[in-house]
Amino acid sequence: LDDAWFQCLYQILDKGHIYTIDRGSYQGQKRLEFDFVTIRVKKPSH
Repeated sequence: LDDAWFQCLYQILDKGHIYTIDRGSYQGQKRLEFDFVTIRVKKPSH
């Protein structure tokens, strides 16, 4: 599962979308996001 998490982080840095927060206490900060994420773990014991 750790590997799945790090692969997801790598992909968001490579293919994620940057958006700027418009309001609230984090206004003006930028975030990375995916539109949708599905992680499939075929062999969780390995």
